[in-house]
Amino acid sequence: MLDARTTLVFSNAMFTYLKGTSEASTPLDAWRAPAFNDTAWASGLAPFYYDVNVPPVYSGNTALTDMQNNYTCVFLRHRFVVNNVTAVTNILMRFRCDDGFIAWINGTEVARYGMVAGEPTYTTLASNATSVVMYTNTLPDPKTYLVEGTNVLAIQQFNTSSGSSDLLLHSEFYTYLANASVIPPRIQVVVPVAGDVYSLTNVLVKFTEPVGGVDAG
Repeated sequence: MLDARTTLVFSNAMFTYLKGTSEASTPLDAWRAPAFNDTAWASGLAPFYYDVNVPPVYSGNTALTDMQNNYTCVFLRHRFVVNNVTAVTNILMRFRCDDGFIAWINGTEVARYGMVAGEPTYTTLASNATSVVMYTNTLPDPKTYLVEGTNVLAIQQFNTSSGSSDLLLHSEFYTYLANASVIPPRIQVVVPVAGDVYSLTNVLVKFTEPVGGVDAG
């Protein structure tokens, strides 16, 4: 059984950010790591956006008013705390994006939208310029990248061209925490493994917790 939805990163969270006039770090992926020193970066509230259309289509909290014809991406970092990492069995991302982004948690890529495959640079361009509706993505298994305590969400937000008239990423990350008191036991180990055997004298089944009332049937 899962508890009610718990937000890990709110849509108006405070991020440190760097405008994409050059690479954010050397090597170019170092800025995504938890230990990266971002104290020299600016700070601002999400969503990050700009819009020179008349009338404007998008709005947010941090306007990148100098982005058009100057740079095509922005680097974002946010720290969030998880106090019971074993209870986080799922993470979902709900977002609205124009034009593209890639997200990492603790250096592991967890979401990508409007971007071609491969390692991005500060000159990489988004490939999708038509996104205006909300989407929900289920992220990969959290146990492969989430840690107890402080975690770091890194996002690189992209435009389709230097002259594009707008940019937006409105997003939040949330989970449905596992209620450990009501989670049923699961099979952890079965010996022998499934497949052909030449002889069979016994079968060992190990559960994730002590169980009773289990028979061969």
